[in-house]
Amino acid sequence: MGLISLVYVSFATHDLTDQELKDILTVARQKNKQLDVTGMLLYRNGFFIQALEGEEAMVKELYEHIRKDPRHHSVTTIVTYPIEERQFADWNMGFNKMTDADFAAL
Repeated sequence: MGLISLVYVSFATHDLTDQELKDILTVARQKNKQLDVTGMLLYRNGFFIQALEGEEAMVKELYEHIRKDPRHHSVTTIVTYPIEERQFADWNMGFNKMTDADFAAL
């Protein structure tokens, strides 16, 4: 199997505190390192979008675990596709909590 990228969106069950987000990132970074999965997580006002990349079996295994996490709902796959190289190769899990100003700048 080769490398894939998987992007999904979901909604938090409540607006997460900075500490809750830090806790999520700590665990995600450890797990991703073990699975050799890299990616990026964006969070804004209870909305997540995440890109995961790595070996297909590992990404799909991790995604199934993520889908069952009770801290969010309406987990929806946006796209899954094969990749030649990673876009986030240096990040076990990059993160940005987007503000209204960040969003407006897009």
